Amino acid sequence: MSLGTVLPSPGVPPNERKIQKCQRFTKGIEPLGFDPALVSDYLDCFKSDASKAAVMDELEFHYEEMDPEERKQRLEMMGVIGAPTVYFYDNDEDEPIEGVVV
Repeated sequence: MSLGTVLPSPGVPPNERKIQKCQRFTKGIEPLGFDPALVSDYLDCFKSDASKAAVMDELEFHYEEMDPEERKQRLEMMGVIGAPTVYFYDNDEDEPIEGVVV
């Protein structure tokens, strides 16, 4: 996914447009292989340190299984989310649009 590719959202308030752009960006990130059947177990990690440790172990496993370059790119993309100094650019515009991108 190109970090600079964002479709315009005419007629949408600026704050909502920022949210939409961030959502488009995050949807372009390949999900890790967590088991959907274990969602309730994953959510339990917010309740106890033991559950948190188990989820962290699985997270580390998924990252260890990735190709190093793929892992690096994923971590860079994850680091962009919510960064206040990063902007999305429209392909047709030279000026930054409020939002997130590298």
